[in-house]
Amino acid sequence: MINRNTVQPFTLPRWIILMEEYPEFKIINQLVHQPDTSVADALDQFSRLTSSLINTENADPVGVHPWHTFCSLIEVAKRTGHDKQAKLVEFVVSLQKVKVVNPTTGEQLKSGGQLLWTEMPTLGYTAADDWNEIDVTDANTVPEVLHRYENFIALLARMSSAAHVDYSDSTVPEMDFSFWSMRAFKEAFEGHTQQAPADAAVFDRRGDDAGTVMTQEMWESWEEALRGLLDSCSPGSIGLVDRALSRMKDARGTGLANRST
Repeated sequence: MINRNTVQPFTLPRWIILMEEYPEFKIINQLVHQPDTSVADALDQFSRLTSSLINTENADPVGVHPWHTFCSLIEVAKRTGHDKQAKLVEFVVSLQKVKVVNPTTGEQLKSGGQLLWTEMPTLGYTAADDWNEIDVTDANTVPEVLHRYENFIALLARMSSAAHVDYSDSTVPEMDFSFWSMRAFKEAFEGHTQQAPADAAVFDRRGDDAGTVMTQEMWESWEEALRGLLDSCSPGSIGLVDRALSRMKDARGTGLANRST
């Protein structure tokens, strides 16, 4: 894996700076940074934007709009602390409930073969691209990149929690990223600690989830590693680690942590 984020000093790539001009970015960014902007306000603006972009004569009637949407969502999340992401998650959950209708046929529009917004077109591979963008095991990765990554992981964890997954169903919901957590935990706690504060976010949001399958030994070693972070993590991450440990304690009390593969 090529790490493209180790150049000092840290600067945002030009394509991300250009992203700030996307109307999708402006709406989502405003939601976070203007306290008087509600999720309902953002959804209303977004619905008007989507309607203005529909061209049913094109093979994909909304073009790159979904991709711009989720690139913007992830970028705004990377700039937003995990404790300030609630409105972002509420926005995404509400957006998924919106059915965009073809004005000519009355049927729900599709983008890339997926229903808009029900199946959240482009969200999965956009998140995957960002997930794989850096190598968190590289000791040269700069703190700014790690902080952005921590916020990104927090968003995925929050969305996964909001998805209310039924693990008796083999279908993976569009907003459930918990199946990525096993790799994240292994990277964080099995020899590579600089990612650990980020993955505390997953324990914070998913630590009591019956769908997370792991061995007792894995659980105990990761819990111990989290405790060790309290002496070394940044002040801004202490609360997150504390909450993650609390969620793991709750899971142990319910017996979820005693399952084995």
